[in-house]
Amino acid sequence: MYTLLDDIKVAKEINDFMTENPTSCRKEIYKACHVNKHRARDLRKQGLIYLPPPMNRGRRWVMAKKYQEYMHNKTGQKVNE
Repeated sequence: MYTLLDDIKVAKEINDFMTENPTSCRKEIYKACHVNKHRARDLRKQGLIYLPPPMNRGRRWVMAKKYQEYMHNKTGQKVNE
């Protein structure tokens, strides 16, 4: 089990990340802060963090399509050329 100090430390890290990246989705938060969805859910239930609402599948496809032109391979060329 985690202690209250551990929870506060992780919550501060997540809140700092959310302040720097206000448009980030849950998956980006989990990956950047090295937490899983269960730990984040527990922190949210304790009232230490606020998580953005989950993104539905259609919205994820729109975002992927929107930023697809920015995804480059190592040579600097677009991926789907």
